[in-house]
Amino acid sequence: MTDHAPTPRVLVIDDEAAVRAALCATLSDAGCAVTEARDGAEALEILRANPADAVLMDIYMPLRDGFEAIRELRRVAPAVKIIAISGGSRGNFDPLRAAEMLGADRTLRKPFGIDDLLAALAELLSAPRGPGGGSAVSEDGRS
Repeated sequence: MTDHAPTPRVLVIDDEAAVRAALCATLSDAGCAVTEARDGAEALEILRANPADAVLMDIYMPLRDGFEAIRELRRVAPAVKIIAISGGSRGNFDPLRAAEMLGADRTLRKPFGIDDLLAALAELLSAPRGPGGGSAVSEDGRS
């Protein structure tokens, strides 16, 4: 992202392997240290072992969907920046609006451009940190 800032740590969560791989490659090429997960349950395990500055998360996934994962992330890592992504609405229900209401910092509707993703991430990572000034997660789930 910048030569003077520490390397941003980003956790990418998507159940579609091809989407996950493309997002990881894009973020890695942009200078991020990237970790990946297939679903919200795996993401929470990974986050406890490898704290992240930001999370890029699909909404519809098996085991623990994005809605559940956002709620849990806000509980265990309140300072982590969350970008929720989804392919669109289902009827009158807008999953991205719901993600914002649950605590996502930004949302991106698929398909989105690389520039949009990188701009959202840069903006979030330059914002002041949340409580405690970091995103580390303790064993009891508190940061």
